[in-house]
Amino acid sequence: MGTIYCAKEAGGGALLASLITGTEPSVGSLVIAGESAVRYFANSDIPTISDQLTDFELEKYFIEAGPEKVVSVAATGFSIEKRIYPISRKYHVPLHSYVDHYWNLWQRFADEKTAKKWAYQPDRTYVPDEYCRKKMISSGADPCLLQLYNNPFLSINGKVKNISFGKEFRQTKCDHELNVLFVSETFFQVDPIWNWEQPPEIDLIILLGELLKLSTKKIDGHKINVLVRAHPSESPEKWDSLCNSFEGVNFLNVSELGKEELFKLTDLAFGLNSMLLIEVSRRGIPVYSYHETCRDESNWLSEIRPEINELYSRRSIEEVILRSLNWGDK
Repeated sequence: MGTIYCAKEAGGGALLASLITGTEPSVGSLVIAGESAVRYFANSDIPTISDQLTDFELEKYFIEAGPEKVVSVAATGFSIEKRIYPISRKYHVPLHSYVDHYWNLWQRFADEKTAKKWAYQPDRTYVPDEYCRKKMISSGADPCLLQLYNNPFLSINGKVKNISFGKEFRQTKCDHELNVLFVSETFFQVDPIWNWEQPPEIDLIILLGELLKLSTKKIDGHKINVLVRAHPSESPEKWDSLCNSFEGVNFLNVSELGKEELFKLTDLAFGLNSMLLIEVSRRGIPVYSYHETCRDESNWLSEIRPEINELYSRRSIEEVILRSLNWGDK
């Protein structure tokens, strides 16, 4: 008997793919994935199908697989793991769910229409650290159903708070250029029932605008290139119009570039709360966050993860870039 794996989003797909890498797939195992998650299973020996299935088709695949368990990554909205939940209950198959993020935890298990908490209750929920476990318990989760796991993308590699850094961090081939990565993320509409924990999109717009303005001028003879990375849930061209609104801007859309190639290009990175920022930091690349309007510090990634450096003014954005250029010349 095999396992059915379910992932709606890119982050969930990356996590599940990493968890099953190197394992011998049992007969009947199957991956059901959303559009942005499918690509992470391209090299897997487990058959992968799109989550664009009718309820009849989904149950048919379930019966044919005859799984011993279902493994999913919790996501907001009416996602594949919520659709397969009643089917797993109908056939008495245990469902294990993984959490791959720090925010909107109870929202991932709530009724997608009424926001009733814990309408979906997996037999076991795996969370990446104690922060998430305590947060879920405080919002009503059953502590007996929670278990910690090691998320390979979130482990700290020993380099934290690298506010001052030297030439060893430089990745670009040209000593007179600096590649600054801008990382986008998913946003939700303000809703008093759901209480989404993301900051407003204007914070990200302001941050990118500051980086773009710096790229329009040479600083001490150095050229600044802004690498723009849209979130997988966004159109790859999401930020192009904003970038093109600046005269003389130096930017490159890297939304479709592989992570390894992206890391090699990047000298330092800026964003808000994207989990990709942690992956960038694990490569020894300095990472910065700046919130212009949002002041709910408890939900900042920089408050949860010590390797993400929070900046508190627009001027500070230019200062860390100047500092990196000065170190690069030494």
